[in-house]
Amino acid sequence: MKLIKILKYLHPVLILLIVVAVCHFRTQSAIDQSASELKNNERALNSKADQPILPEETQIKIREITCPEGMAVILGGQLQLPPPEDDEKHLPVFETVETFCMDVYEYPNKKYEVPLTGLTFIDAQKICVSEGKRLCTEDEWLFACAGPESRPYSYSRIFQPWRCNTDGVYAGDCAKIGPSGSHPGCHNEYGVFDLNGNVSEWVTSREGMQDQYAVMGGAAWPADYGQSCYSRHTHSLEDSAKYGDDGFRCCAKAR
Repeated sequence: MKLIKILKYLHPVLILLIVVAVCHFRTQSAIDQSASELKNNERALNSKADQPILPEETQIKIREITCPEGMAVILGGQLQLPPPEDDEKHLPVFETVETFCMDVYEYPNKKYEVPLTGLTFIDAQKICVSEGKRLCTEDEWLFACAGPESRPYSYSRIFQPWRCNTDGVYAGDCAKIGPSGSHPGCHNEYGVFDLNGNVSEWVTSREGMQDQYAVMGGAAWPADYGQSCYSRHTHSLEDSAKYGDDGFRCCAKAR
């Protein structure tokens, strides 16, 4: 009987506590959601604020050049190559890059499609040729990513981890590869996406380095070769293995 009386008096208190708990839970959920939306909005604003912008005169030049559908015009210029790591006194090398066309997305060059990977340099080269294109040269690829100002990232001089698919935790986990163009802030001033991270991209090695096949741009996870525009690793000519993080995009002559 005493227990019943106690419960009778505690009943309104229990109801009040439950109501308070529910309200607190809803309030906290709303706060968390608002914080998440604010964070996403901040990232979106940063993506727009820091993105390289083409001057008006450059945009006029681009409109006078023709590229195949799905490709962006990359105006040529002087590419500054860094000195070799083992020679700090070596002066930077400047290479002239002619105006060219580049796929906007990693092959198959379709927005929101997962890039094709697990193919050799020869496979990638054949696909580009079959479409009337070619693989990008190493200098073209680097110029499209770094620009004439030699920035380390396609979007900025400063690494911003949310920009591109570069924050995967497990090295070699191909499940971290995302659809092309799914990171809206990850593009250069010409609108070419995913030059940093996601998948490494096969390129034609520059003259004097053609005893190896090069892939550029890093991947979706941290690796010893990095994820910047200057990230580069190679496979020997005899290496016929197919790697799950090696993809490509095509280039073509501008008209």
